[in-house]
Amino acid sequence: MGVCPRLERPYGRFLPTTYPADEILAHENALAEENTDSTDDPGHIVKGGKKSTGSEKVSDTPEGITYLDYETFLSVELRVGKIVDVKEHPNADKLYVVAIDDGNDENRIVCAGLKEYYSAEDMVGMNVVFVANLKPRKLRGVMSEGMMLAADDGEGQVKLVTIDGDISPGSLVR
Repeated sequence: MGVCPRLERPYGRFLPTTYPADEILAHENALAEENTDSTDDPGHIVKGGKKSTGSEKVSDTPEGITYLDYETFLSVELRVGKIVDVKEHPNADKLYVVAIDDGNDENRIVCAGLKEYYSAEDMVGMNVVFVANLKPRKLRGVMSEGMMLAADDGEGQVKLVTIDGDISPGSLVR
């Protein structure tokens, strides 16, 4: 059996050892500093997420929630729109094609997966909040020019975010 030089005791069997609290705290603090990610460091890893390129400007919390920085949040343009028409999506069972008066000359077309939660008739006339500067993209063959906001309780209840009272279509949400 050899001798452990640090403890000057034989090793190879269990020997209970105590260490001073200040040594333990110093060691834990050193480990914590080594494991701290910086959000300014390109390629940092967000808990539960994928590897970041560094341009997203996000940070993580112990709960795994990803936060946007303030400048990124300000870049999202939320506006009020009045739903003027709702039609069945020609290529999707769960989608509506919604025409929204956004205060401009032409109505904005938004595809929305709300068939399970709303009838088309119930949606017409609602003042809803939508993302106005979302890049348009085709959803099952129909160009969608934004996204309406909705709340989802995770138990099958989904409700559109609406504005109480009358306000001009196109009004900015702050």
